[in-house]
Amino acid sequence: MKRLRIAVDGSDQAVRVLRHMVLQAISPFVESCLLMRIGPAIGEIITNAWVHGNGRDPEKQIELCLRVQPDSLVVQVYDQGPGFDLCSVPDPVPGQDHGYGVFMTQQSVHSLKYYRSDGRFCAQLVINRKVENPE
Repeated sequence: MKRLRIAVDGSDQAVRVLRHMVLQAISPFVESCLLMRIGPAIGEIITNAWVHGNGRDPEKQIELCLRVQPDSLVVQVYDQGPGFDLCSVPDPVPGQDHGYGVFMTQQSVHSLKYYRSDGRFCAQLVINRKVENPE
């Protein structure tokens, strides 16, 4: 099993670099069609941690932990925000600007859960490494 842990400050530039770094880190372990599907979902979770969790505060860190397992990738994104209840996020409604990121992420990964850990809020994505063929 391979592991990667990256922590960045809450600056706009650091968040952009983190989004790029994680995609580079996972690309050797997944097929390109899967990377195209999950890349935006991972990016959305990082952006949500920065915008909604840390309130774009450059003094607050975002930490990303990646575990490559034989059949899956586990991505955990930690922020220093108060967290939220996933059930309270409304389904996206055309013309409104919320709920789309969580909805898209849920459709792109095997599982998505949120929880508190050591005083931080964590979004955990589990991604099956095997490409599922539609029948």
